[in-house]
Amino acid sequence: MEETIVDPEVMAVMKLTEALGGLDEPARRRVLQWAMERFGTQQRPPTASRAVSGTGAPPALYEVVGGNQPEQEDFPALFNRAGPTTAVDRALVASYYLHSARGATDFGSQEANALLKDLGHGIENITLAFNGMMAQSPKLAMQVQKSGTSKQARKRYRLTQEGIARVKRMLDRGMEATQ
Repeated sequence: MEETIVDPEVMAVMKLTEALGGLDEPARRRVLQWAMERFGTQQRPPTASRAVSGTGAPPALYEVVGGNQPEQEDFPALFNRAGPTTAVDRALVASYYLHSARGATDFGSQEANALLKDLGHGIENITLAFNGMMAQSPKLAMQVQKSGTSKQARKRYRLTQEGIARVKRMLDRGMEATQ
């Protein structure tokens, strides 16, 4: 008879899935928040799309500075408050989140689009949106790396100070609209 060795992590994930499966979304968030605080982490676990993005570490929560804004904000809340209406603005807000919440100095357009797709706001041609950010004067983003020689090569971008300032203005307008 062959003995089955069960990985303790796999068992924990199975038990967690079973325990959280019957809860609604707000209850799951409360339980996960309690577990993170109880077991000494202040970071959110990565979602499937975040895990695929290759950033390695789970993202930290976005910290909002100033005013009467909430102390911490996740991407859906940040996106809704900013209220982007164009593909360029949606890509810019996702880039801002990657920069601010995850501390990414530079990032791929695919990472930004994965965040947007999770919300149902994916951009069909994300490269065009990033080109739009770089075509503005002053530039909102800049390309810092390209791997490969084809047009479809992976590119990495970095927000400029103007890009960061523009999202902050969008967030400020969103905050004023809710007051």
